[in-house]
Amino acid sequence: MGNAFYMPPEYFRGENASLAGDIWAVGCILYETITGTVLFRAPLENSIEEISDRVLHQAPPKLPSCYSKSFRQLVWCMLRQKPRERPSANQTLKSDLF
Repeated sequence: MGNAFYMPPEYFRGENASLAGDIWAVGCILYETITGTVLFRAPLENSIEEISDRVLHQAPPKLPSCYSKSFRQLVWCMLRQKPRERPSANQTLKSDLF
């Protein structure tokens, strides 16, 4: 099941897990690594319900402009709500960042 902070929206909608969920989690980890902030942390108790509401209804904040446009776009794509719209692992590795 993993940590709720890295769970993709489809998990909270009761859909099946997929590799696209792993891409979501990597996007969350990249965001957290470069900003020092957990992406969908809830202000009070960090209950699963609060986290679920944030993941399902809030767009992730934009990354600081000190990072390249291609990096910011890659992370943003990894955090798309619809799993089929996220890049695959191969597409991610083939980006111009690597």
